[in-house]
Amino acid sequence: MSETDEFIQLLKDNNHDELEKIYMKYNWQNNIDFKTVYQAIKDIEVKDDYIHNILGLIYEEGWIGVKDYTKALYYFQLSAEQNNSWAQCNLGAIYYRGDGVERDYTEALCYFQLSAEQGNSHAQNNLGYMYQNGHGVEKDYAKAFHYCQLSAEQGNSFAQDSLKFLLQKEEVQQLLRRRIKPCRQA
Repeated sequence: MSETDEFIQLLKDNNHDELEKIYMKYNWQNNIDFKTVYQAIKDIEVKDDYIHNILGLIYEEGWIGVKDYTKALYYFQLSAEQNNSWAQCNLGAIYYRGDGVERDYTEALCYFQLSAEQGNSHAQNNLGYMYQNGHGVEKDYAKAFHYCQLSAEQGNSFAQDSLKFLLQKEEVQQLLRRRIKPCRQA
């Protein structure tokens, strides 16, 4: 069974946990044919939050021809309203970059926070990046470190690189020194 067929079967079976693993594993390798996935999605009667998020990605990335940010935003919003952390993260990214909408760091921050609260490592890393660079928020290395650390602990390599940078900052070093309490003998 091809990666695309496996992905479609998992969509039909509503197996979100395995779908996410397959997507993260194969999408970065461009092994999933999203034109075929799109055709299969059209045949699925009940479209849940995960399918809406996939549709948003298909339109955002232009995997069926051209990019359509209006449709991507529509499907991400449908999915985010059902509390899908990936859709919330994707909406945050759209507002952060200004793809098809006016760039809005406040809106990006809101969606990244909703997603990060559910443990989404990409949203946590994005929040860390916003605090690290002062995008829409006051630059705050302690908050940047916090969010990047949460993300890095889940294996996010971008967050791990950010931590290396942040550990060189005096504000972060002071924060870490305050966390370490010396052991005093009585």
